[in-house]
Parts: sequence; structure tokens; C-alpha cells
Amino acid sequence: MRKHLLLGAAFSVAVALAVGGCGKDKTADTSVATLASGSPTVQTSAAADAAGGRPQLRLDTSDAERWRINQVWYHCLKDAGAPMYEATKAKDEPGWQPGDILPDSSTRDHKPDPRFAEPKKKCADKEPLGPPEEDPKRNPHYADGMKAWADCLRDAGMKVTVENLDGGEINLTVSPADGKTTDQAFDNTYKQCEMKAFAK
Repeated sequence: MRKHLLLGAAFSVAVALAVGGCGKDKTADTSVATLASGSPTVQTSAAADAAGGRPQLRLDTSDAERWRINQVWYHCLKDAGAPMYEATKAKDEPGWQPGDILPDSSTRDHKPDPRFAEPKKKCADKEPLGPPEEDPKRNPHYADGMKAWADCLRDAGMKVTVENLDGGEINLTVSPADGKTTDQAFDNTYKQCEMKAFAK
């Protein structure tokens, strides 16, 4: 099973695609772009945050780049006292290097892990911003896009569970319906549907 760490919605956005494991489940606590024609209207707070030092992820950010960006944040969290564990090359994470780490959380109910509260405050300037298209506070067409993402995944033969979270966010839990899909095929479908829904 692919491991996803749920330390609260904001944390999940950053790690949902960066944390891997040995299977084909994905959990996405994130927002999606519009189904309407034309580019989605996005508020400018992301630019302000990025200008203030927080790294800004894009829809086309590669898995390897996302991994390296998150490592800067994770090491800050570790230095601030957050529980972490060593990432291994056996997990086949893109961009992995010796000394890389991952958050160690047992929280599975989309609730914040209290052990990360203070470290997250101390490392707030290093926490990556998700793509503005995936932020319900910045994209007024977020719900339409999330529906498009879920529909695309289902059309591709995936099992999708949709959950409405606090703050207007929507959680998707995705796994292959037949249990035979390879990791690479699953990841490709997941990303292709994400891009298709967000890029409207």
C-alpha cells in the first residue's frame, strides 16, 4: 500500500505525491481546477507567499523536484523536533539521496498530528505551496475540478472514494479497481487525470 501521511490538510497537500511506498493507493487532500472554459481565475496570495520565501509548486512540477523541495522542509521539521524516519532507496522515490527523510505519523483520520504543530510553525517559510489551481481559497472552480479528477480516474478503471473535509477541501482516495495495475501505470493515470482536470 502506498503510504500517505495525514497531518492535516495543508500538510497532506505537500506530501501526497512525495511520499511513496509499496503499492497503489493514493490519497489526495488537494483542490482541483475548473471544468469551465478558459483558465481558472486564481487569487494572488500564492505569489505573495512565494515572494515571502515559501516554495511554489506547479501543476507540472516533477516528482523528483517535488521530492527535493519537500526534503528541505522535512529536514527543518526534524531539526525542530518533529518525528521523522529515514527514507530508503528501496522505496524507489524519484530524486532520493542518502540522508533523505519522511514524516513519521500514525494519524489516519485527516486530523493534524499534534507532534508537528510547533515544528510546522517554526518551518512555515519552508512549507511548499501547492499549485494555486489546487487551492480552494484561490480557485473558485475548485469543486468542479475535483469532480473532473474523480470522474477521469473512474473512467480509467480506478476505485475512487470522495470525502468532503473541513474548510471546503475535498479528499480523494484512489486505488486500482482490479488490483492488477502496475505502480507505473497507476501513477501515470493519476497524474494524467490530475493534469487534465486542472488544466481546463
